[in-house]
Amino acid sequence: EEEGEEEEEETEEGMEEEAEGEQDNNKDDKDNSNKKNKKNNKKKSSSISNNTNGDDSVNNANEVLAKNARISDPNPERKPKSKAISIHDLRRLMFGEFMTELDPDPDPNQPALVRPYIEILDPEQAAVKRFEEGLLEHNEVNRQPLDIALFLYATEHLSRLGRVLRHDSGHALLAGVGGSGRQSLARLAAFMSGMPIVEVESSSRGYGLNEWRDDLKKVCQRAGRDDEKVVFLLSDAQVAKNPLFLEDINTLLNGGEVTGLFAPDEKAAVCQAAAALYVKRRKLLQM
Repeated sequence: EEEGEEEEEETEEGMEEEAEGEQDNNKDDKDNSNKKNKKNNKKKSSSISNNTNGDDSVNNANEVLAKNARISDPNPERKPKSKAISIHDLRRLMFGEFMTELDPDPDPNQPALVRPYIEILDPEQAAVKRFEEGLLEHNEVNRQPLDIALFLYATEHLSRLGRVLRHDSGHALLAGVGGSGRQSLARLAAFMSGMPIVEVESSSRGYGLNEWRDDLKKVCQRAGRDDEKVVFLLSDAQVAKNPLFLEDINTLLNGGEVTGLFAPDEKAAVCQAAAALYVKRRKLLQM
């Protein structure tokens, strides 16, 4: 019996040693796997941080969208040259409402027609052609024709400007060298959006802060009281003439109004006209 008890104790000790050995092996395996994961993560992070190719970033984003959001292509009719979406394909991803012409004779007593905001499948052909047609229309009705050449790069800027102008209080800063066509593109985009251009004559000698405030007041009245969509076009030379001009523009863009621009009686008249306009809009929407 004593020998049997000793054998049982030995077997129990052996089992404990085996269990300890298995635990040690499991710990070693876990340590090795953790080290491998850390190395792989370092490799992935380094490959991502060192990646300077825009095409690779686009492909990674495309894989994430396809896996998590189940989005492979928002428009299956578009046929890229290869399965991988490149920067070349993204440059030709263009949206806008300019493909639909404006209503030439809108009825003020009827709701305005909504131009569809759609994707242009062939921007190199369709978009350039449509903007060329708009340029011809602009030159036919304006005394100062625009003499610009339209190509894909110009249509990209026109598409961006059109997207800005379709939003209330939309504004854009056009950066570039002199003579690069910034004002011409802005005028064409405003024309194709059905918005008149408003400018100030700040080049005259007697043009000061009072004249500037009067012009700014007229623009705000046309946009608010008269419910007219207008484009206020300012050049860098006009803004740099007086630092207070730039301050008023910043205030207008940030808060939608310039403090002290309107006298109390003028503000009351604008509010009354805006209230009547609101009632009219509600009736049109209920038709």
